[in-house]
Amino acid sequence: MLFVQATKVMLMRPNRWLDSSFGDWLTKAPERMHRNNLTVALTNKLARMRWSILKTQKTAFSASRDEVTAGL
Repeated sequence: MLFVQATKVMLMRPNRWLDSSFGDWLTKAPERMHRNNLTVALTNKLARMRWSILKTQKTAFSASRDEVTAGL
């Protein structure tokens, strides 16, 4: 439930989308998705990021934005 709330907060602030590591995807997604589908897609992205951090047992996510986009 917290991921959904975080997603809704992110979607309310489109001027800050480019600050996130998936900002390019987020700026283009509303053109091709309904807002509810976009919320679910972004929530899934956040959940996968959290799962990856827990799986690798890192205490912090310290990758740069370039490293994150190169890995996608």
